[in-house]
Amino acid sequence: YYTPYQPTSGALAAGFAAAPGDPCASYGNRNFHLFFEEWFGATYSPSRNAIDAAYARTGASVLGAPITDYNYIAANGGGTVRGYENGAIAWTAESGAVVLSGELRSAFAERGGVSGTLGWPRTSAASSGGNGGGEVQGFQFGALTRQYGSSQAFALIGGIRLAFASAGGLDGPLGWPISDEECANSECTQRFTFGSIHYAGGAVEFSIPDIERASAAAGTEVSGTTNPILAGRAGFVSATADGRAIAWTRESGAVVLSRDVRIALAESGGIAGVLGWPREELSCASTCTQEFDGGVVTRTVGGAWAFAPTAVWAAARSASSDPVMATSASTAIASGRVYGFVDFAVAAHPVHGVHAVTGQIRSALAARGGVVGPVGWPAGVVATLNSGDATGFVQSFSGGALVHVDGRSVLVTGDLRRAY
Repeated sequence: YYTPYQPTSGALAAGFAAAPGDPCASYGNRNFHLFFEEWFGATYSPSRNAIDAAYARTGASVLGAPITDYNYIAANGGGTVRGYENGAIAWTAESGAVVLSGELRSAFAERGGVSGTLGWPRTSAASSGGNGGGEVQGFQFGALTRQYGSSQAFALIGGIRLAFASAGGLDGPLGWPISDEECANSECTQRFTFGSIHYAGGAVEFSIPDIERASAAAGTEVSGTTNPILAGRAGFVSATADGRAIAWTRESGAVVLSRDVRIALAESGGIAGVLGWPREELSCASTCTQEFDGGVVTRTVGGAWAFAPTAVWAAARSASSDPVMATSASTAIASGRVYGFVDFAVAAHPVHGVHAVTGQIRSALAARGGVVGPVGWPAGVVATLNSGDATGFVQSFSGGALVHVDGRSVLVTGDLRRAY
């Protein structure tokens, strides 16, 4: 007979039988439920419930009204799909219910939908801010991408997808896909905003048109592989047939590195080291210099190549319009470092800063034991003194102010320095 009472857990666990030792058990609703499922099938469907919940979260304003039933599709492991006016929701046991809409859904349908090469959706569409931004959605066998401003979406699958990820993906130097992969004779190529990836038999080749044009302009050709380097600004580096190298970033374009500069760069840790990426081509006047993110590589008096950090080179340029390093090595002293140039030096200290020491002040500093003597490290730039008929120079140091007037040098310290 029918009773309105909710069955207890004991009644539910007993099937059609009575619940032993449960005086509060009721069986009407329970029996109705059991007979219904026995005659018509299960009343709970994980796929339907999940699809309905995803539809409620997304909203009819986005997807529109349902236009199909819940359809089971056996391809690629199987799942359930329901179509709506402006999209679809696909459910699998692995990923749950995933919404498909907009250009990505259209591109997915063009590639065979859940029965095609991409398989079932694994993630919802998400925004990616790299390289101008766009949207990406993950699938069973790949991903679909669409850059903002474009009505076209492109697929990433297989070995090219893995190679693209190793080169930084959508945030990396290649940019966004601008084609699907194109395959012939088991070899595939896919084009991106700033280059392409070629994949054959497990081997990957990156191609950057700017590098190829720069090598041709330099009278050589790329030799070996073009490799992505994700340090710093991220880009690609290629060796050339004549021993040079070409480094490319979106910001600086393709920059040629001479054999000597390439060696100096490698000795400083390469592009992932202190020098970073080259900013401009090698320039030669009284000496040769090439600017990098972390400083300057320059030829010394003896013909070797030396590195000066950005702050050191700026200080050197303040002391000379055309500075030339005296040796290839700087000298570490206590907690600082001194860089020797022709006619002056630059001292770099983590507390007192980076300053050039020139002329008579430099001679006076050397006469007093250098930076390890009582004068200490320079803490300011050299200034000119003009007092009546006397002209001289003064520079602040950690141990006082060094003053040079009329051929004499004096270290001013303590109260006198403050008053001075």
